[in-house]
Amino acid sequence: MSLPRHFVARPPGAPQPVTPAPPRHALDVFRLADAQANAHERVLAAGVDGRLQLLESDNHQALPPFLLAQLSHHEVASGARTRTINASELFVFNVQLVEQPAGTPGLNDPVYLYGALTGPFPLSAGPAACVEGQLTVTRADVLAGLVDGAAHAFRCSGDAAQARCFHMLLPADRDDVILQGRGLVLAYALHPGELMLEDPSNGALITQVLHDLLRALQQDMKADGLKHPLVETVLPVPSRAALEGELEMQGYVIKGDVATRRKGTSAGGIGGAFINMFGALLADRLELPPQATLEQFLDIAKQTLAQLPGWPTPRHAALRQALGVRLPGVSPRLPTSGNSPVPSAPPPRIVPPAEPRTKKSDWMKDFMEQHQAPGKPPPRVTPMVQPRTFKPAAEPAKAARKDWMKDFQEAPAAEPPPADKPAEKTPASTGKPDWMKDFD
Repeated sequence: MSLPRHFVARPPGAPQPVTPAPPRHALDVFRLADAQANAHERVLAAGVDGRLQLLESDNHQALPPFLLAQLSHHEVASGARTRTINASELFVFNVQLVEQPAGTPGLNDPVYLYGALTGPFPLSAGPAACVEGQLTVTRADVLAGLVDGAAHAFRCSGDAAQARCFHMLLPADRDDVILQGRGLVLAYALHPGELMLEDPSNGALITQVLHDLLRALQQDMKADGLKHPLVETVLPVPSRAALEGELEMQGYVIKGDVATRRKGTSAGGIGGAFINMFGALLADRLELPPQATLEQFLDIAKQTLAQLPGWPTPRHAALRQALGVRLPGVSPRLPTSGNSPVPSAPPPRIVPPAEPRTKKSDWMKDFMEQHQAPGKPPPRVTPMVQPRTFKPAAEPAKAARKDWMKDFQEAPAAEPPPADKPAEKTPASTGKPDWMKDFD
């Protein structure tokens, strides 16, 4: 297994061949075209062991019936054409944590993704290999990957009518390597372990990732004194219920959109995923931001990128070319001599070998310790764990939406809320054959 340049395996991190386990859920479907333009349909699935696997699906009848049912649901519900990825080398990545180092100069900062990398595909011989480690990309790479991939999010079958699994196509190598169709990574932010096997949709996780990236970008813009619509925008939150719960633990009383500290309580105490955005010291009176839907966060990210200085970059143009999209006025960066070009993102730092530990997450801490300079604040961390008390945001009134999006152009209408689930029909004497009951 030849790892992409910007991926570092965790020590002792040697890639291990993985015998595919029986599949459990379909998470994505696309066509993979090699250098000879031979395209084959592939299904990205999660096995019963939780690992990602890429299945050839040109012959649909070779797939298990339940996977066929999931693919049919996606195709009928989405109505979108199956996209094609032009790549001679493709990896899939199960993201378990996102790290944004604090105090890094610039706007398009490096972002570290931690998880398990599987590939490369198409397989030349034997099973795919899997290795845990750190992938270094940029803040804009993640935002653009989610925005560009949203139209092809996989529609999951189940109780939630709008349940989807989102992906992001990321560059994991230098621009000239990406142009050759290598070093491409399809990344999926998924719930860990059994939670993912029970519910493969990841809309709540993606909403949190978008919020955290946009919040950090907004803070950096303000610190640098830049003029950008995001600076003046009241950035919404994925869950007002979670924010209000954390503020109440800090001694605040919530009335409408205002949080007031109770007399006799002091600043500090127990923080949380949302409360940290206000800083270490909280004021006695806080104006609470509104709650927004995933589609609205995607729209904010799209508008933010469109007005970001130097966007789109040659790095992004090289990546989009793999999807058959050419960006007008932007050419991918090619090497000008025999020397290798300078990478668009800083290469990941090599972590010295460490003794194996008992906890699976300890190796991530080893990486993060290497990123934090002495005296600098801790990094911003987004684990792939659904925020407590999270509830999908209902579509806000149009007037309220303008309050926090006034500096951006009007967002497109969000998807209508799912209809109430119809009552289950009792199997009356309809003479239904037994094989039909297997689909119920």
